[in-house]
Amino acid sequence: RITAPSLPSFAHHDPVDLLAIISSKVNAVIKRLQAIFDRKDQLLDIPHDHQLVLQRISDRLKWILNNITENGTSQQQNIDWFCKEFGKVKFSGLGQNFERVVKTLVELEHFGYLDWIVV
Repeated sequence: RITAPSLPSFAHHDPVDLLAIISSKVNAVIKRLQAIFDRKDQLLDIPHDHQLVLQRISDRLKWILNNITENGTSQQQNIDWFCKEFGKVKFSGLGQNFERVVKTLVELEHFGYLDWIVV
């Protein structure tokens, strides 16, 4: 039986490794989020407030990439939780499941993992 490797613990890494881990996770989320923005026709059909939530998620993730330093951030756990939860969202068949995926991401944003970022 093959299992995925355990997720790295922030407690046991030096700051440079930590920066690389967080950056990698955030970049992966941004790449998946881009798949939604690439579907412009479907994006225009969702409620405006959902569009704003998706844009807010994108802006906050970009802020993380631009502002995280080797000293890390006191919010590493929140970033990690958000990335993990985002990773659980099923993007397969995005065309047919677009509204469901967007609704799930809007609900995820309401958990407030990234609310500490003001952009």
